[in-house]
Amino acid sequence: MKKPVSPPLSVFWLRSISPHYAWLVDRKLVGFEPWTQLEPWYFLSDQSLWEFESTKHDYVIPAADSPQVRQNRLVQFAKKQDDDLAACIEWDGTSIVSVWTINLQSSVAFDVLEKHVDIFDWLKSVIRELGFYIEAAR
Repeated sequence: MKKPVSPPLSVFWLRSISPHYAWLVDRKLVGFEPWTQLEPWYFLSDQSLWEFESTKHDYVIPAADSPQVRQNRLVQFAKKQDDDLAACIEWDGTSIVSVWTINLQSSVAFDVLEKHVDIFDWLKSVIRELGFYIEAAR
């Protein structure tokens, strides 16, 4: 079976594969720089998007997850500015399989902290976290 050709990473590409991502960007509900709308999270610009290469990174995947995950592309689309957390889409070549929150503390491996069904599900966890920041600031 021939593997699909991977398009170049870009915000345009992400918008084309994810209506949720496009909806958030179109309404300017997210920023592409630190200290913007979704602080402490921000989306990555074209120059900052990147894909984890399975040959260079070992995934520390929770035991319940399928080992097949490693065959899919993992593309970082958001970063948390106050620590080493990132949000990534898991892309199987035709659609987004899931969205992961990962810890990037090592250049060799990373921990999968949360797995979400889509970008809106990930966004719900971000908004819950923002609530903790707001309460702490009082």
